[in-house]
Amino acid sequence: MTTETTTAAAPAASEIDYKHAVEAMKARAIRAELERQGAKDPESLEALIAKQTTVNERGEILAVTGHGAIRVGNGPDYNMGCAELIAEFAKERPGLFVSKAEPAETKGRPQRNPFQAGPGFSMTEQMVLIKSNPKLAEQLAFEAGLNLGVL
Repeated sequence: MTTETTTAAAPAASEIDYKHAVEAMKARAIRAELERQGAKDPESLEALIAKQTTVNERGEILAVTGHGAIRVGNGPDYNMGCAELIAEFAKERPGLFVSKAEPAETKGRPQRNPFQAGPGFSMTEQMVLIKSNPKLAEQLAFEAGLNLGVL
């Protein structure tokens, strides 16, 4: 009785090079999209997103489920792409992405200082600011070298 052992043929070098090139292209595309959408640490997130994606025969990066099935995106018969997956990820984990909202310290602050001498000087804006936000008005006046003292 003879036993035959079958071994899978080793992939050709060109096939290995192709797979490496596709993976490198996928990594670059994911990192670029993460940077475009404001990821705080695109290098770390790239590995996480890469595990949830695949590249189809047309070179499109598509989101996959844990079982390898292609995820459905918005619209009928539409596959979820890399950008949509990252947007979903950003919505679920906003702390990993830069907020598109205005920073808290500049909220309500005028674009220019109305107390500062020059083209931004405006007595009307000064009065509006004094009535609407006296603390900010006092701070801006102080930055311009003035003491409002009456507030």
